[in-house]
Amino acid sequence: MGFDHSLIPQKVKGIRWVLRKNGTILALNPYTDQYIEINKMGSLIWFLINGENSIGIIINTLLDLFKLPRQEIEEDVAMFIEKLVNSKLIEI
Repeated sequence: MGFDHSLIPQKVKGIRWVLRKNGTILALNPYTDQYIEINKMGSLIWFLINGENSIGIIINTLLDLFKLPRQEIEEDVAMFIEKLVNSKLIEI
């Protein structure tokens, strides 16, 4: 698993989402009626997915913020992006 770090993910047009007071996000794809609850770490990744940031930039931003091992962040980002792609909430 893993993605080319130069790829630029973007949200699917028409996705509806709301940031909750607890820092989580509820995202809905109205075309498939699939929704996903995104935790706080995922919420940060969600905001970084803006159609401009590459996967590499997202990983490096998280590395700067959390000081975790690179491999751990790369794996977490890859799994999360795969989950969003499979839920048809983002495209790469």
